[in-house]
Amino acid sequence: MNKPLYEREVVVNNRITLIEKTNSLNFGTDAILLSAYAEPDKTAATLELGSGSGICSLLLAAHNKADKIYAVEIQRELHETATKNVETNNFQNIITPILADIRELSINSFDEPIGTVIANPPYFIIGSGKQSPSKEKNAATFELNGGISDFCVAASKIMRTQGHFYTVMRAERLCDIVSSLKSSGLEPIKMTFVAHNKGSEPFIVLTESARTSRRSLKITPVLYMRNEDGTPTDDAEKIYESCSFGEFLKNE
Repeated sequence: MNKPLYEREVVVNNRITLIEKTNSLNFGTDAILLSAYAEPDKTAATLELGSGSGICSLLLAAHNKADKIYAVEIQRELHETATKNVETNNFQNIITPILADIRELSINSFDEPIGTVIANPPYFIIGSGKQSPSKEKNAATFELNGGISDFCVAASKIMRTQGHFYTVMRAERLCDIVSSLKSSGLEPIKMTFVAHNKGSEPFIVLTESARTSRRSLKITPVLYMRNEDGTPTDDAEKIYESCSFGEFLKNE
C-alpha cells in the first residue's frame, strides 16, 4: 500500500488546519513572524514567493490581511499540498496556488497588479551545511532553486512601483540581504531582529523594503520570544494571536 501524500494535520492559531508532508520542511516561527510583519496593500494583490505548504498565505487570509494572494511554489508536491490546504480552509476565492519557478516570473505572470510581496527564502547556500536525505527538505533549506538575490530580483520586477517586499532570513546573512536588495533596486526601510531571549543573539531578521527612496532605515527594538523561565513573552504572544506587529511597534 502506498504511503499517503498528506501525512500530518496541525491546527495553527486555532484558525487554520494545515496539512504537511513528513518528508518536507515544516513551518516554524519564521513563517508566523513573517506573516505578522507583512502589512499588505489591499488595493492590489499579494504575492508569496516560495510558498511551500502555503502557511504564510493562509495566515494572511485567515486574519483578513489580504483579499487576493498568489502563492508560488516550484516543488510539485508542495504546490499540491498548498492547493489542498487552500481548499481545506475554504480560501479558494482568496488564494491562488501557482506551480512555477520564481526566477521565471514576470509582471505578465499575473492578471492584476502586485502591491505586496512576501518571501521566506532558503536560509543556506549550497554546501554550507549537512544535507537531508529528503530532496524536499534540501530544496526548502538550501538555495537549490534560487537564493535571496533571486527572490529580491523577482519581487522588484513584479511588484508595482509603490509596492513593498517583506522577507525573513537568518541574522548572520544580513549582508547578503542588504546587498541583494540594493542590487535589485530595493531599499530596506525597516528591520526587526528576533532573539530567543535577552541572553541570546538574534537568530533571524525581518525586513521591509521598497523601491529606492529617501526614507532612512528604521531598526526596531529586538523582539524576544521567551522569558527567562522559558514562557513566551507578552510581545510574542500578542504577535502570534493577532498576526500583527502593530502593538509591538507602537511600544517603541
